[in-house]
Amino acid sequence: MTIRARALPSLLRCVVCHGSVSAKEGRRCGGCSAVWHLDCRLLLDACPTLGCSRRVGSPTGRHRQPPPRRPSRLPNLLRWAVVFAGVGTVAALIMIPNLIEARRGCGSGGAQIGALKTIGTSQSLFREGDKDGDGILDYGTLAELSEQDLIDTVLGSGTKQGYFFQAYPSSTTPEFLWCAVATPCRWGRTGDRLFFTNHEGVTYYATTPFAFDTASCQVPPGMNPVGK
Repeated sequence: MTIRARALPSLLRCVVCHGSVSAKEGRRCGGCSAVWHLDCRLLLDACPTLGCSRRVGSPTGRHRQPPPRRPSRLPNLLRWAVVFAGVGTVAALIMIPNLIEARRGCGSGGAQIGALKTIGTSQSLFREGDKDGDGILDYGTLAELSEQDLIDTVLGSGTKQGYFFQAYPSSTTPEFLWCAVATPCRWGRTGDRLFFTNHEGVTYYATTPFAFDTASCQVPPGMNPVGK
């Protein structure tokens, strides 16, 4: 008995479009022998036959490689965000004590002394120019100095840079005497010193509350000149 090999059919079915394809023109899967048109192969990445996972070669005989994946920039951005956040936190921890000390230092000196000197200069201008127009060369209150634009409205309101300011013409001789004081709005927070000045033009400070006489406008006992 002679066994002859069965001849392959001259026309086959494309597993993609199910159209006829000749054995010569078609392309065959190396795993399951499925056949497809050369043009249909362009639609494939792997054999469509169920259970066959063989990858399909390109028409040039090479396997098509997937396009390279671009590295994501998100991890780098997150890394830099963490770095900047850490630097900001460290800077804040360093600067906050300095800012608090600077704020207390401002409330303990320069700005308040400067405001009292401004009041002293304004008092001289107010008196010599008879700014209130009453025919008497006398000194004025903060409100009167502010009305004549001799001091700014913030200082004229009596509160500036964490301090309360008050100016008093003498209750008995306003033509010759006046005094002014500056006290912290919140003791220990906006300042820890109190200031006093009068017609003599010297600014004094104290670290404890003091009483003063608005008639004599004399420097209260126990106060020290600024700078000593």
